[in-house]
Amino acid sequence: MLGARLRVIRKKKAYTLAEVGNQTGLSVSFLSDIERGRTQPSLDTLEKLSNCYQVSLNDMLDNMDGDALASGQAYPPGFDEFLRDTEIEPELVDLLLKVEHRATRPATTKEDWLQYYYSLKTILGR
Repeated sequence: MLGARLRVIRKKKAYTLAEVGNQTGLSVSFLSDIERGRTQPSLDTLEKLSNCYQVSLNDMLDNMDGDALASGQAYPPGFDEFLRDTEIEPELVDLLLKVEHRATRPATTKEDWLQYYYSLKTILGR
């Protein structure tokens, strides 16, 4: 699980949540929720944590348990099914995750993700 991996990295660096919060501008409660798996970090958040921990984003994610990635646990609900069943441009994957992260109603099903995807394509004129 991504949250557990981030906690291990933080502990190895001997950082407290407060120290990470000060360096990244993220709240302690948000960081705690990420580490406990209560919320999934956006790409922007992962980049901030990567910089704080002085670990590349690839290294942070490469060391995750492969079973978690295979089962879609690294993605929000419904997103793994959406990716399996939809031909999507690779550059839109991160953008979709950012859009959903800021949405007032989070996507929970493949159909929700399809709505986001088609709306995004319309906005981008594709």
